[in-house]
Amino acid sequence: MELRQLKYFTEAAEVLNFTESAKNLHITQSTLSQQIKQLEEELNILLFDRIGKKVILTEAGESFLPYAKKTLQEAESGKQKIMDLKNIEAGTLKIGVTYSLGPLLTDSVLQFSKKYPSIKIEIVYCSSYDLLELLRNHDVDLILSFMPSWQDTNFESVFLFESRLSVVIHKHHPLAALKSISLAKLSDTPLALLSKDFTARTIFDTLTQEKGLKIKPDIELNEVNILHSFIKSGRWATVLSQATIYGKQELKAIPLSGTGCTMKAALVTLKNAYKKNSVCAFSEIVLEHSKQITGLSL
Repeated sequence: MELRQLKYFTEAAEVLNFTESAKNLHITQSTLSQQIKQLEEELNILLFDRIGKKVILTEAGESFLPYAKKTLQEAESGKQKIMDLKNIEAGTLKIGVTYSLGPLLTDSVLQFSKKYPSIKIEIVYCSSYDLLELLRNHDVDLILSFMPSWQDTNFESVFLFESRLSVVIHKHHPLAALKSISLAKLSDTPLALLSKDFTARTIFDTLTQEKGLKIKPDIELNEVNILHSFIKSGRWATVLSQATIYGKQELKAIPLSGTGCTMKAALVTLKNAYKKNSVCAFSEIVLEHSKQITGLSL
């Protein structure tokens, strides 16, 4: 059994299409089919059911997949550890980040890339829930995210800063003179909100339900930069973390009144997993820059 065969198997198991899998792996379909067939012969069991051009995992394939993934990840961790021991400043750092922490990420990456120019950086933006799934599957090395209310023992997090859930508006919006805004006040305010898989939206929905309020947005979307564009028009308000508008002078964040409106930003990694040198170095830089954000009371 070879690591190459396990790599081919996991790719095919994820895509469930040999043609697409071969294209993703930059090999021919015949090579992929041959390698998987050899793996099945060694295991003496079918891993895929072939139905015309379609393939599905057999029960054996479903059972074997997590072990194949774990073996590949441990091999990659071992390789990275050897590289670190040889003090080779190379490789790839994969970072996941929620949209609201983009400014923190930008400042940190700029400093990191100057110090370690030979390390390639890959960045994925998505919701906190999706980021945790990417981390769980070893698709990223670390994530910067506002943590959900539920906890998972597979992760370990380093607290960065607290940011209050706020009503974000243009500085000339009719509500701009207020020091705080109640949830009830938002009932008659045109709103553009993030979709329900974002932490800020989850907290907001929980708070409104607890108050017995039914607040429906005019616009719902899953992209913060576009959301900011709507807010800059002055027509809509939104509900986000204060940290989201870091560096955006034309926007204003007014705290929501009441309890339960605080969000905690954290740097999250997998518990008991090997942390390569680049992860440790980047983490130190993030911690330093998060102090600056805290100092600005965002």
